Amino acid sequence: MSSCAYIFIRPPPGFCGSTRGSPIPDFCVVTPRTLWEGERPSTVDARWLLTHGVGSIVSIQVNDRATFRATQVPPDLVLAVPYFRIRRFNAVRLLSRTDVDERVALFVAIMRTAPKPVYLHCHLGVDRGLVLAAAYRILVQGLDPERAIRDMRGLHSPWLPVEIRYLRSLTPARRLDILHKADSWVPRVKASAEIRCLRGRCQYLQLGSEADAKRR
Repeated sequence: MSSCAYIFIRPPPGFCGSTRGSPIPDFCVVTPRTLWEGERPSTVDARWLLTHGVGSIVSIQVNDRATFRATQVPPDLVLAVPYFRIRRFNAVRLLSRTDVDERVALFVAIMRTAPKPVYLHCHLGVDRGLVLAAAYRILVQGLDPERAIRDMRGLHSPWLPVEIRYLRSLTPARRLDILHKADSWVPRVKASAEIRCLRGRCQYLQLGSEADAKRR
């Protein structure tokens, strides 16, 4: 249960309002120029992200080191993209409101500091990724929780009842509490790695905060 992988029905065409023509399965522009969300990238997907101006990457649980090290980009593309990991957040942890609150607060803190747009992914781009994206929209952008729930229903996920309960639990008082937790995360948020591309090849360079992230 270390990822959000399981048999599920792919979202129907048109489920997301904007995909920018991305080849990434279940890719969605959640908020233009701010937040993208989707499946764990392949090398083809990683190339698309890097050549289409991704600012940061946030991975839930999985490690994309091998993918980005194998990614080739145009030789004139020079860039450095911070890479963040949210650890210890497998699908079962959706059952714990306390666990989800902590990961949501961490994600909000990352969103406050990371270069945009941020690409958020777990394994299949559903459940944990969508919950974090929806919670961010509710907490920071003021989205009505019922609208967020309507946007998720097309997935037919076995975790959907749990996700609905969580999003509906985000009362104004709880929102303030989670945002306060995010405030406490901000000084501690650091990228665990950096993806650097030069002369057509990319490197995944682990940073000192990787050891710190393992304790989260």
